[in-house]
Amino acid sequence: MDTVEDTMEENDVKFGRHEFLNTRPEHAIPCVVIIAIASIVGTCGNIMILAVVASKKKLRNVESIFIANLAISDLYVTTIADPMSLVGTYAILVFIYTNRL
Repeated sequence: MDTVEDTMEENDVKFGRHEFLNTRPEHAIPCVVIIAIASIVGTCGNIMILAVVASKKKLRNVESIFIANLAISDLYVTTIADPMSLVGTYAILVFIYTNRL
């Protein structure tokens, strides 16, 4: 009887970091669009949260400061990490479509 590991090794297809772009490039464009929209909306939302917490004295309590701290952390993700992901995905797409045989 096969073990679970043997069955998983035979049936699972494991993709590398950007291998889905090679096998299914039509999935890459929606991924890029979704990441771009999420990055823009997330950045605007986090800036609004920080502006509200900074401007309202009533919101300067422990809970609101914690939410502001989370917004600052998420602001890093939406302004730096997501765009870097887009650049990497776009670079792979350009490489695939310009170097096809």
